[in-house]
Amino acid sequence: MAQAVFLRQDELAALEAQAFLLAQETQESPLPLLVDREGMLVSVIPEQGALVADPFLEAYHLGPVEGVEEILDWVRFVGAQCPECVLPEAEWL
Repeated sequence: MAQAVFLRQDELAALEAQAFLLAQETQESPLPLLVDREGMLVSVIPEQGALVADPFLEAYHLGPVEGVEEILDWVRFVGAQCPECVLPEAEWL
């Protein structure tokens, strides 16, 4: 999955997103590596799963994904959640 995401880096950059590989120990990775030595976060991400969060680390998806396209769909969804991207609240009379 990391290699497949790496091959789509241009799309992630266009979405102003960054992908990381999360692992319990240092290993080779095509993506920047985040090491979770105690495994506290690694243990909650299912196999073939992903964690998609916004820049403030609010999680939008933590679970299995079918592939890179689903991850990119989640990233697009998160990007659409910015305050500037929603309609203003209606003023009620």
